[in-house]
Amino acid sequence: MNSESIARAVVNIVLPVSCVGCGEPDTQWCSHCAATSTRHHQPTLAWRQALWGTPVWSVADYEGTWQRAVVSWKDRGASRLATPLGHLMAQVLERLNFSSDRLVVLVPVPSSLGGWVARGVQPTLALAHATAHAWNGTHQGVASGSSPTESSSGQALPRVIVGQGLRRGGGLSLLGQFFSRPHRRKRRSRSTRLAKPSRFVAKRWLKGHRVVLIDDVLTTGSTLEQAASAVRRAGGQLVGCVVFAAKPL
Repeated sequence: MNSESIARAVVNIVLPVSCVGCGEPDTQWCSHCAATSTRHHQPTLAWRQALWGTPVWSVADYEGTWQRAVVSWKDRGASRLATPLGHLMAQVLERLNFSSDRLVVLVPVPSSLGGWVARGVQPTLALAHATAHAWNGTHQGVASGSSPTESSSGQALPRVIVGQGLRRGGGLSLLGQFFSRPHRRKRRSRSTRLAKPSRFVAKRWLKGHRVVLIDDVLTTGSTLEQAASAVRRAGGQLVGCVVFAAKPL
């Protein structure tokens, strides 16, 4: 037994780990769960206005092994799962019809204030970075030094980058929302309180850029709908949305 094996054995005794999918000991993500079949599909959405004509793809259904993986990754500190999840996201990214090799910006849908405070991180940002790394390593020769690959139609595939092009609406930063006083809301007029505010505000630099929205879990599509609307208002060219898991309606 070499020193690395001894060190791993000691760590497993002190801080035992098990697969988040099935409970197999001594590994956070076993090969069996990693091989669980996915279901690349376009989920049914309850909201289709800003998303009309925009392809929305999901890696898997939000159930079984994949549901446990997402919950562990988002809420139980299994941050290393972002890498394998990102590889699967990159595979679905290929299903979007990139009509040219012009740069594409992956824009993560930002977490709610409560989620950000509870976790201390934004999971969708980590997922977007893992997706970009997997995509560029496979199709742009970043990892291997080879030349960029082409789509099935012979079109050169674009390079992707990650851009935090969305923020939560309301005019305040996350810290500003956190430290704002609840009684201030009472001073707003009734019509202002009843008006449904935009959940997201897109940054001006998105104008003219091709954008793919990245999210972790899709339920009805309301969140994606509002994010898409913000991107379009800012002048961004929304070419698609990719989520990891979708809950059946």
